[in-house]
Amino acid sequence: MVSLKEIAQVCGVSVATVSKALNDQQDVSAEVRARIRAVADEMGYMANASARALKTRRSWNIGVLFVDPTHGGLTHEFFSGVLDGIRTEAERLGYDITFLHSGTGARPSTYLQHCHYRGLDGVVIASVNFEDPMVRELVESDIPVVTIDHVFNHRLALMSDNTPGMEALTRYVIERGHRKLTFIHGEMTSVTRSRLVGFYRACEEAGIRIPQDLSVAAYDGIPLSQVLSPKLTTWQQDTRSMGRAAVEGLVKLIESPRTALVDRVIVSGQLLEGETVSDRRPGSEGNL
Repeated sequence: MVSLKEIAQVCGVSVATVSKALNDQQDVSAEVRARIRAVADEMGYMANASARALKTRRSWNIGVLFVDPTHGGLTHEFFSGVLDGIRTEAERLGYDITFLHSGTGARPSTYLQHCHYRGLDGVVIASVNFEDPMVRELVESDIPVVTIDHVFNHRLALMSDNTPGMEALTRYVIERGHRKLTFIHGEMTSVTRSRLVGFYRACEEAGIRIPQDLSVAAYDGIPLSQVLSPKLTTWQQDTRSMGRAAVEGLVKLIESPRTALVDRVIVSGQLLEGETVSDRRPGSEGNL
């Protein structure tokens, strides 16, 4: 196993300089840091996780709280993209991932206790019942937390453009000549309420009252929507960007707690024009 001393001998610098360079400390010039890192890579140097944790007082491990009532696991149509974004960004920044659960081994425990047990530096909450007392205990603790599609006071939140996205999707349907619309949704979550606001805004702008229509437009843009026949018109969320941005924000909270902003970050999506919204404008084929 390659040691810091061996790298220092090759580079002609002190062991302390090598340590500072590999830990990206700014009192070593960028040129020297780059040269030392290149030599370390060539020599196959791998940092000892325990030593790095002791040196930096961090575990370089972040938790992901993901509870899926459908039991779809990592194949979940929406959250699979979010989780992939979390994974790739965590790897890029040098962090490992631990999935949280309410129990360590045979002993039951809370999410917060699991965080302490694993010594986690921070947590991304991707899917969960946000009213769960264990979730609130975690959010109210001193562990850095980032939530996805839910807002807590004083916590960084990553949000899809639920209101403007739904507003744009509804406006698209209206612009194609539809005047009788309905909004079908699941449980009344904060995400649903945000999307309803966008739906109502677009309808009010067009002067509609709201019953039913046979054209169909959806929100999320999961892969299944694009292989159906006819192809579903939908607003596609950028799930991988959400996951990457969640980890990026969490790492800033971990590494620069005094300067990191705690805010609501909106990740924009895009309209995918499918084949499920007919064109009912005057003169169009759908209105013959």
